[in-house]
Amino acid sequence: MKKQIVITYIVCIHVLLGFALLKSGFVDRFQKKLGIRQTKQTEIADYLHPMVRLHTHMDDNVPDGAVVFIGDSITQGLCVSAVVALSVNYGISGDTTAGVLQRLATYRSMRRAGAVVMAIGSNDLNFRTNEQILRNYLSIAEQMPKNVPVIFSAVLPVDEKPTRGGEGGINEYRLSMQTLSLSSASQRIYSLWMQAIFS
Repeated sequence: MKKQIVITYIVCIHVLLGFALLKSGFVDRFQKKLGIRQTKQTEIADYLHPMVRLHTHMDDNVPDGAVVFIGDSITQGLCVSAVVALSVNYGISGDTTAGVLQRLATYRSMRRAGAVVMAIGSNDLNFRTNEQILRNYLSIAEQMPKNVPVIFSAVLPVDEKPTRGGEGGINEYRLSMQTLSLSSASQRIYSLWMQAIFS
């Protein structure tokens, strides 16, 4: 009887340990480290949702008239208070226009912001065509509060690694993005393009 209890206890411990290892992602990380499994690049990072929860807690404390910065790692690494004293940084590394579309409704402070600066799109070049990116930008622009100026920043080259379409693809993307501010019926959407610097 005692032997059966010990065996049952050992089996249960091993099952629980195996379950914990599977749920923690340890097996996947171990296989990746050994080169057994190649991981596919995912568009929405695992840490996006915890970051959005953090932003949600911050959002109620954003003062009226603050400039809201939304974007990817370029924005996340920016000291926004050096750009505008009264500002908040909602940049999330690796984010795309699809991720921004998911999280925009979270930021109620945009309705009382002095302006919104949107710097997103570099990571999109790995996942979608210029037309798809432009459609997402238009969806983002439609969700912006009508009484707040919105500034869309240019997609900046982040390294020398060629992206989809190479430099020609980025230039084509920049040209298509200029239509966002030109075609905007309201004169509250502006685009910043640094083509002279990067051409």
